[in-house]
Amino acid sequence: MPESPKVALTIHEMRGDWSRLLRSTAAIWGVSLRETRSTEDLRESFSGQSVPIVTISLATRREQMLADLVMCRSSIPNALILVIEPSHQAEAVELIRELGATQVLSGAVLPPTVIDLLKDWVVLASQRRERVGWIRSVATPLGPPAPWFERWMGDWV
Repeated sequence: MPESPKVALTIHEMRGDWSRLLRSTAAIWGVSLRETRSTEDLRESFSGQSVPIVTISLATRREQMLADLVMCRSSIPNALILVIEPSHQAEAVELIRELGATQVLSGAVLPPTVIDLLKDWVVLASQRRERVGWIRSVATPLGPPAPWFERWMGDWV
């Protein structure tokens, strides 16, 4: 019988800063690290995963990254999604949680903080996957964000 895929950690960002910082740690944990820069790459990264771990950085292209958060949450409800929000605005953190983030770290986020959280999530994702199993494909992708999303975002992005 084929072995199910191991836990996948997807880093969705434009610059690659977090991917560089987390690559060796993911290898030590035995986790599959996937870097994505586009919505399509993000969607493909959790194909076959029932409980993926996704880290989204809002350092650049904030509106697109938030739309990707909504797509991720709606496609894989069991995903553990960490959003790194550099602005440290309380209203931004609340909005990001409402859009589907499991956890939001804001302001100047240090790598040890992210590593500690992700380490716990790798264990949690493994346990959840044992219960849920794995899936063969991702739900039908959504189209572009609805007009309400753009109105709701307003001037924040």
